[in-house]
Amino acid sequence: MGLAKIFWIFSLLAFLAVLLVTYIYMPETVAILFDELGLPFYFVSRDNYFYFALLVCLAFNVAILLLAASINRLPSWMLPTPKRRYWSLRENRPRFAKRFSNWTKGIAFFLNLLLCLWLINILKGNDSQVDFNTKPLSYLFASLLVVWIGMYFVIFGIYVEKMD
Repeated sequence: MGLAKIFWIFSLLAFLAVLLVTYIYMPETVAILFDELGLPFYFVSRDNYFYFALLVCLAFNVAILLLAASINRLPSWMLPTPKRRYWSLRENRPRFAKRFSNWTKGIAFFLNLLLCLWLINILKGNDSQVDFNTKPLSYLFASLLVVWIGMYFVIFGIYVEKMD
């Protein structure tokens, strides 16, 4: 099992843990949208909050996994990579698929962490006793996500030697 897959599974477990903890501490009616002043203006039931958050996480992760799985079905001329000629060779396609799968799991990892912070922010808006500043972590995870997306060109364009 690759390192990216381990981190991705860890982020899924972290999301589920944060979702369950926030679900426990939420009131029966949960404010999920807030205006500029931090005042709530859209409410849902606690059960709907739980299912909606679970659905969002599931949708992100399934979409990313489908993207990784669909790369094997693309013809060589449609590969979304800078060194298409190199990666489209029959002997390089399995390595390309494995790297692409790991790269997409990295994206899912950072999105899951951002979703965890989103749940904590919703809890903060509903419970004034929660005093955890998520802004620095949000900036950090978003920045790391951008760096990870930029690594695509390094992994598939600049450095095409065997990394496995």
